[in-house]
Amino acid sequence: MANVEKMKVDPFSIAIFLSVVEEGSITKAAIRHGISQPAASLRIRELEETLALHLLDRNGPTVAPTKEASLIIDQMRKVIATNDELLSLSNRIKSQRGSGFTLAVSMTIAEYLLPIWLSEVSGRTDIKIENVEIGNSTFVIDRVDRGVSDIGLIEGATSPPHLGSTEIYHDQLVLVATSKHLTAKGLSQNLHSDEIPNCDFILRENGSGTRDVFEIEIAKLSQSHHLLLSLPSTTAIKGAVARSMGIGVISRLAVLDELATGQFVEVSIKGLEMSRTLRAVYKPNVRNPSLKKFIQIIMKTTH
Repeated sequence: MANVEKMKVDPFSIAIFLSVVEEGSITKAAIRHGISQPAASLRIRELEETLALHLLDRNGPTVAPTKEASLIIDQMRKVIATNDELLSLSNRIKSQRGSGFTLAVSMTIAEYLLPIWLSEVSGRTDIKIENVEIGNSTFVIDRVDRGVSDIGLIEGATSPPHLGSTEIYHDQLVLVATSKHLTAKGLSQNLHSDEIPNCDFILRENGSGTRDVFEIEIAKLSQSHHLLLSLPSTTAIKGAVARSMGIGVISRLAVLDELATGQFVEVSIKGLEMSRTLRAVYKPNVRNPSLKKFIQIIMKTTH
């Protein structure tokens, strides 16, 4: 029997490392895989910890494999090739099994849109969802990339270029706080970009599409911003905001009631626009008719 303690190497992290080697840049590798640069860096660090090896040397804006890494790159490529063969075989088996499909969904979509879509397909015999997993956008992309999930529903700034994608919804992120918090910090609801360093932001964790969009857009206006808390869910952010701890970055879908009742107030920063596209992502050339019908229903429901 295999030693479970030794089965820790993640193929997705290896794929990111190999892309870094090919691109000479962690940022370019992150773009290739449709994840944020911090998420890619985290994957590399975890891989280094697992292998107990230093894998990359940094020289200014470029990176290159260390001598130790060069000794195992060929073996890494074999791991990826074997992984691809396994996923290809499993997909062929699934295609012979029937028309069902597995689904991975990012947090915001799972909480506020997925219930609507599931109610639309409930009772239909031509659409069979076999399993649903929930995580942040990086998790969802990983599950689809590895063939564990047939389709992923994500929010974020970009679409993974190696996966097929369909736009399913246009969402807007908003900044929310309590009046009590703004008063305590000496801030108004309408801020200028030079006030950004004075704000205490409450964000989702690294790998979240919500956080990716915020960090890309806020960087256009300010060289720095203060992260007060990093939390794993929309519900957790709303709880922290309700306690007047800071300014939350959240989907407008999630705070319609709180804004309507006045529990939260919307905060604007001049020049900050945080609209985003929600997407269905899947392996190219998908043939599953059940999956295609599901995407069609999603688009019909949200447009």
